[in-house]
Amino acid sequence: MIELIAEQSFLERRKAVTSISTFTYMGIGATLAALLLSAAITLLLSRRIVRPLAAAASVADRIAEGELQTPIPVGGLDEAGALLRSMTVMQDNLRVLIERETAQRRSAQVRLIDALETLREGILLVDAEGRIAVVNSEVGVYFPEIATLIVPGADFRAIFGMIQPHLKRETMAGEAVVPVSMAALDGEYKLEGGRWMHISRADIRDGGFILLLSDFTEVKAREERLKEASEQAQAANKAKTTFLANMSHELRTPLNAIIGFSEILNGQFFGAIGNEKYIEYSGNILNSGKHLLEIINSVLDLAKSESSKLLLDPAEVDLNDIIESCADMMRDQCGKAQLDFRVVVPPTPLVIMAEAAKLRQIFLNLLSNAVKFTDPGGRIDLAVRTLANGGAQIRVTDTGIGMSESEIQIALEPFAQVDTRLARRYEGAGLGLPLTKALVELHGGTLSIESVPGVGTIVIVRLPKDRRASEGPAAAKEGIPVP
Repeated sequence: MIELIAEQSFLERRKAVTSISTFTYMGIGATLAALLLSAAITLLLSRRIVRPLAAAASVADRIAEGELQTPIPVGGLDEAGALLRSMTVMQDNLRVLIERETAQRRSAQVRLIDALETLREGILLVDAEGRIAVVNSEVGVYFPEIATLIVPGADFRAIFGMIQPHLKRETMAGEAVVPVSMAALDGEYKLEGGRWMHISRADIRDGGFILLLSDFTEVKAREERLKEASEQAQAANKAKTTFLANMSHELRTPLNAIIGFSEILNGQFFGAIGNEKYIEYSGNILNSGKHLLEIINSVLDLAKSESSKLLLDPAEVDLNDIIESCADMMRDQCGKAQLDFRVVVPPTPLVIMAEAAKLRQIFLNLLSNAVKFTDPGGRIDLAVRTLANGGAQIRVTDTGIGMSESEIQIALEPFAQVDTRLARRYEGAGLGLPLTKALVELHGGTLSIESVPGVGTIVIVRLPKDRRASEGPAAAKEGIPVP
């Protein structure tokens, strides 16, 4: 029984071992089959997905680098194929856009070149490497000997070396110099043959620069004509001034004799004349002679002013005293003309450096004009005030006929008359205001006029405390030594 059971157990164990071995082999076989299947699937996926994606990535990199003609592989019906087809559409769209942009840029460049060719100025663009990028044919007109060499791509440094000897710039001393570098290539240059060229140079952001060449010959010719005309005008003005000064000197000698003899006759110094008419006529001669002498003296002073020979002998003067003395001289005239005359001066002395005689001439001229152009019943005010800088402001105000802006400009011109009619109402040689203005400026001051026709006129004179403290060039112009 025991042996039977043992044998039976041995057989069962043999069966179990066999079953285990069988299962082991089956497991190994299944594992190998699974591995083989995985490898097959991986190979299939690599062929169907990974390889097309890698190819698509490579194509995308080449397109990004600008190779728009790179062929894109044809994909299948899966997602990778859809991606490749989308990339094909994108490539076509990019190609169309770039071709369109290139065509537009080429068209714009052609239009730009056409526009530059129509200009009368020469245009030359030099890049950062010193090579000519853009140039129009007008540049060659200025340099016909080397026109064929001035083309895009040419080295501008070599071109500059060839054109440099032909460019000459005149200095103030009349010397001709040539530009020493391309950076100095800016200004007006005289070419061989007498032509003038103006070169404008402007730097651009990329390191290059642009040159604009313009024909300056006509402008220089106009400048020369204007210079000649100005010199002729100055010469004519100098001749006029000299003539007036000489004539004034020549006229004063016989005029003094006329005035002297008429005073003797009018005063009956050598006995009675016996006829009142002779006395009246001699008085008229005396008054006319004195009036003519005043005009001649004014002409002489104005001529000296224009030729910078009207000199000033300044000294400390109290402006209040001068104003009061002028007012005293004018009160009788204002009374005869039935005018209300008022004077306002500061309560304290107003001391300035000036020439008393010329100041009296200024204020008497202004007051005489105010009296002459103000109707009876009118008013004249003379007011003085001290300025913050120590100078003085004098205002002469009247309620006379007034002037317009254009008439003020005429009144300030020597020998000019606002009323040019033969039977004009107000007489005068037209020298009062111009000479007064010259005397004010001789003192370093200013004269301004505010006027309204039918309302009145305000003349404002501003004088500095010390003429020598004013600007040097103005002082030198009037013949005053500048410390």
